[in-house]
Amino acid sequence: MSHILRTPATRKLLPRLSTRTYYSYETPLPPPYPPTETAILSAALPHVPTLGWTKLSLRQGARDAGYLDVSTNLFPKAEFELVLYHLRTQRLGLKDRVQFPEEAALGVTSKVRSLIMERLRGNVEVGVQGRWQESTDFKDTEEFLNRRLEEARMVGGAWRNVREWMGFQGIATVNMARNFG
Repeated sequence: MSHILRTPATRKLLPRLSTRTYYSYETPLPPPYPPTETAILSAALPHVPTLGWTKLSLRQGARDAGYLDVSTNLFPKAEFELVLYHLRTQRLGLKDRVQFPEEAALGVTSKVRSLIMERLRGNVEVGVQGRWQESTDFKDTEEFLNRRLEEARMVGGAWRNVREWMGFQGIATVNMARNFG
């Protein structure tokens, strides 16, 4: 019986060949979805406030984009793909809406705070959640976010102190063992 050498199927190789292993500011990133899927998902997003994150809004988006209802089979995760599309487009839109000038020398905490607040405002602007924030100009949300970021800073400082203390104790233990032996 002769053994035939087989090469892997080209379908398995194509995803490996098409992924970029580098990043360049001069080369634009590929879009997260192919054009057909982008058309359906972007047409379905306006139906979310009335129909919710459901297959119905996805189906209505396919109809609005000029595709058949069966086109929703392009999405293996069904309605969750609509959620992922919304999150990805909002995240990609942040780079255009929020800019940090080099001369400002902002800290990481203030940058994170700005990004989080702009991201939350994006939900209201798109109309995904109409009554998301009823306080004036997001004041309650900003206060809540400031408290959480301060807690994260305190926990990070405490963890750093504990690690430093453990390091000193470890060195002291090794030195004591050397004295006895």
